[in-house]
Amino acid sequence: MAWVLVTGEDDAIYHGVTRVVRREGYEVVAAPDGATALQLLVDVARVQDVVVLLRPRMGQLGATEFLSAVATEDILLRWHAYILLDGPPVELPAEVERFRATLAIPQVAAPLDADDEDGWADLLDAINLAVRQLPAHRPPSEGAPALR
Repeated sequence: MAWVLVTGEDDAIYHGVTRVVRREGYEVVAAPDGATALQLLVDVARVQDVVVLLRPRMGQLGATEFLSAVATEDILLRWHAYILLDGPPVELPAEVERFRATLAIPQVAAPLDADDEDGWADLLDAINLAVRQLPAHRPPSEGAPALR
């Protein structure tokens, strides 16, 4: 079963994801800082499928820098699925929108609170869809030719 990685410093989102998503059989992990999340994704790419719930602000490394790394890195970071969780309606930076389009990253409204059943259902639907779209084969081992 895929892991769901929650990024950003929002404890309410983390606790809500833990409550709702774990019930569906997913393991939930957290990385409040984007740099830590990137390293984790590289480290587990060959052994674990991960759906990453991105936040616009993730410590010192925000969504723009995070998605830039995913877009320009090797296959390991592209191996995972990404969902951008947004908060109250705000306009995202143009670079984030460009990366979302290039990498086909859906945007889902963050549930408003623990009782937002529709919001949690929408997020869970997005996670389930992302899991179904994960690649069927693992990235090559180090030294092996990259998939093209």
